[in-house]
Amino acid sequence: MRRLGLGILGGILVVVTALPSHLLEARENGAPMPPALVPAERQAEAGDLKGALDTLLAAEPRISNVNAGTSPSKDWALRVAARIVARTEKPPFEGFPSDEEQTKWAYLQVRKLKEADPNPALLTDFAEIASRIPTERAEAQKVLEDLDGRSEMASSFGYATLARLRDEVGRDSAAVAGAPLRALAAGKRQVALTRCRKMAKTPTTCDKGIVAIPSKG
Repeated sequence: MRRLGLGILGGILVVVTALPSHLLEARENGAPMPPALVPAERQAEAGDLKGALDTLLAAEPRISNVNAGTSPSKDWALRVAARIVARTEKPPFEGFPSDEEQTKWAYLQVRKLKEADPNPALLTDFAEIASRIPTERAEAQKVLEDLDGRSEMASSFGYATLARLRDEVGRDSAAVAGAPLRALAAGKRQVALTRCRKMAKTPTTCDKGIVAIPSKG
């Protein structure tokens, strides 16, 4: 969700550029995103994960050594890092023995932040990264379904994740109960995708799902 504001500058009515809801929530909670991370945030939300990765590493080159709770600016960097991990086929950060360990690291950082401040933005981030861990997918869908039901989904990627999870559940259900449940799940998936497209800065990101980050060169 985005908000618009009005202001007066030099006697002229000005429309203030809307910020993503998670940026607004952070400002309301007294922890604005550091300026160096704002471009990475915007790139991630537009689906430019390679650009987001490069910008994040320029601002926080040792991000893989950071733990949640160090400082508000580090916490923001961890949230952007977790979004990148959640949205890519192969987690792109160095310093981990396996892709699974890197995903688990990102999950644990956001879970700690979510437990300290369970606002809709952090819950959306948490569910997105949790969906990449097989044992946590049911919890991820539960969180996203609740946010959807309360109209508090904080990003289009939350809806994209919900669509993917509904599709996975539909396939599993169809294998047991047949076509009717599969059709129901497909309909719910389309609802989530429609809401994603309405909310997304770049609507095509809703259909791409988890993507590969191009290698350098």
